[in-house]
Amino acid sequence: MIASTGNARVRAVTALAKKAKARREQGVFLVEGPKMFGELPVERRREVYVSENFLRQQGERAEKLLAGCRYETVTDEVMRHMSDTQTPQGILAVAEQFSYQLSDVLKNSPDGKAPELVILETLQDPGNLGTILRAGEGAGVTGIILDRGSADIYSPKVIRSTMGSIYRVPFIYTDDLHQTIGEVKKQGIRL
Repeated sequence: MIASTGNARVRAVTALAKKAKARREQGVFLVEGPKMFGELPVERRREVYVSENFLRQQGERAEKLLAGCRYETVTDEVMRHMSDTQTPQGILAVAEQFSYQLSDVLKNSPDGKAPELVILETLQDPGNLGTILRAGEGAGVTGIILDRGSADIYSPKVIRSTMGSIYRVPFIYTDDLHQTIGEVKKQGIRL
């Protein structure tokens, strides 16, 4: 059990919560809470941390959620330190980032319909980005294209506000939005 906020692993997770550069360099992001953890593809899990209180209060639910999963128990104080929220939900994972290409975003939907895309330029608010991703999935969006001036899709606030859509909707960042839109048009997609 980790009981110190000075622990090297705890400091590393805290840096991931606060710094986009650390997330980019390591190719990871943080997932918090039982719902988001439960939907996280198993192959994307790198590290899992669970608070004592979560294990105690959730009991059998925690056992099911963590079945076959290696995890580290931390004190409630350490979980509060690692978490990006005021009231942590007691479970946190370091997950491997997704890697998509424009071709992934331009694929037809599973029912064979043409791609339905959202193109975002310089969208700054992380909560709005996550909400657009979540609402877009509900409306049938099959991919997201963002310019580099937009918010970091892996920020903890974006991840939380996607409510799991981050796992299902492919997205790319582009250095030249105008050029990428040209590529989209060449594929016969109407804008």
